[in-house]
Amino acid sequence: MLLGTSAPVRVVSTKLAEGQTPQLRPADDNLLWPDGVVGSITHTRGLCGVAVARFGGTVLGLGSDVEPDAGLPERIAQRVLTPDEQRRLAAEPDPSTRARLATIAFSLKEAVFKCLQPISNHGLTFADVELLDTNDPTATEVRPGPELARRIPLHAELVCHYQRAGGFVLCGAMVRRRGSSQS
Repeated sequence: MLLGTSAPVRVVSTKLAEGQTPQLRPADDNLLWPDGVVGSITHTRGLCGVAVARFGGTVLGLGSDVEPDAGLPERIAQRVLTPDEQRRLAAEPDPSTRARLATIAFSLKEAVFKCLQPISNHGLTFADVELLDTNDPTATEVRPGPELARRIPLHAELVCHYQRAGGFVLCGAMVRRRGSSQS
């Protein structure tokens, strides 16, 4: 358990879940959120974050990730990007921009994984999620692969956002009921 985030997680989830707190699942060190709560924790050197929401009405899943905005090394980008993502990224002439876009893709995929893991209940791979567009941080277009798409409820949609700030890439993913404007 992340010691730096354990107190904020308890405070926020206790308010949402009437005194219940998340429990650490020993099998994989993931948090089991109290009934009626979804959440995500993330950390990197110099920053940690907690995102928590009520489960049910609008929000069905929640995920977050933070990475240094330093650029993903090429060898890692090749492992996490789909062939189509790699082709789109190769069109960017500036190597520094390519590396930063790869970081955004990696971080968004991590946020999606955290968001969908409780819903899909199966191991996810980087190929299960493809980023179609990272030009608009407020509405990043993401396509789940066929296996993962079958596991998202029909009445729901996957919404992703990112922000570059203070030397970090901050990413969020949410599965919400279709037609909801909450993001």
